[in-house]
Amino acid sequence: MLDHLKRLYQDNLIFEHAVHDAGQYEWFHVEGQWVGILKTAMGLKERQLLELFFSHEIDTHTLNDQERPWHQLFIEKSMPTEPLPEHRLIHFHIKEALLDRDSFAEAVKGIYPYTPVIIWESLHRGFLIEPQTVSLEEPIAYEDLAEALTGDFYSDVHVYIGHTQKADENAYARYLIEQESFAISRKLHSKSPVFFHAEQLPLYLVSQSSQETIAEVKAMLEQVADDKELLHSVRKFLESNMNISTAAKALFVHRNSLQYRVDKFIERTQLDVKTFHQAVTVYIAMLAMDL
Repeated sequence: MLDHLKRLYQDNLIFEHAVHDAGQYEWFHVEGQWVGILKTAMGLKERQLLELFFSHEIDTHTLNDQERPWHQLFIEKSMPTEPLPEHRLIHFHIKEALLDRDSFAEAVKGIYPYTPVIIWESLHRGFLIEPQTVSLEEPIAYEDLAEALTGDFYSDVHVYIGHTQKADENAYARYLIEQESFAISRKLHSKSPVFFHAEQLPLYLVSQSSQETIAEVKAMLEQVADDKELLHSVRKFLESNMNISTAAKALFVHRNSLQYRVDKFIERTQLDVKTFHQAVTVYIAMLAMDL
């Protein structure tokens, strides 16, 4: 395979031991060694095909001092020698493959009051590092971030806000959970541009259950499983912190109409969604129905 690549790309292919202006190359692990192919020598489809067959390393040869320890922790799966601060990962996914990462970095800088570290995992996804040592006068508007990126790159962009964590030996495991949760949330709620880990974690936990357990949980709502309007109304009630007035406004119905639906749900299921513990049970069952 390496000989084929040499014939195909000729002078546009270099090896790790002969790195020159490495940032101009995409790096692939081929037959036990890193091979760099000039970015301008590849089309999008070629790049995606090479990614499919070979391990892909994005700009690892040009990581700066800020990026290198984070890359080591989350991509190389090893603890960096220097201590890293508490942080939060902001995962992003771009539907269309993105080639111009410099423009992406500039767009992100327009939202943040500082220059965040960006680690790319592929042509479609990566994450930002939000160090908790940085004080912000105003919280980051993640909806604005997703909207700006979608507008700038003419492609659907989803953002997943991770939870504050320490850069310790368990950081990589937490990173994987956030990644998996992001993928599930994106699949089931593709129209939502922004997800928060604290809100999506219950869905992730339900998704990790056995099929038998999921079926058992779903069965708790079998009396109303075919009543989509009722389920939607009660779910909006739960997601509105069990506030009838707030949920009614979101549903564009009179509060008395929503109260009737909630009472109807309680009567048919024998699950009182006005109480905290049974409301949690109902919400988990609804998440199971999403899967």
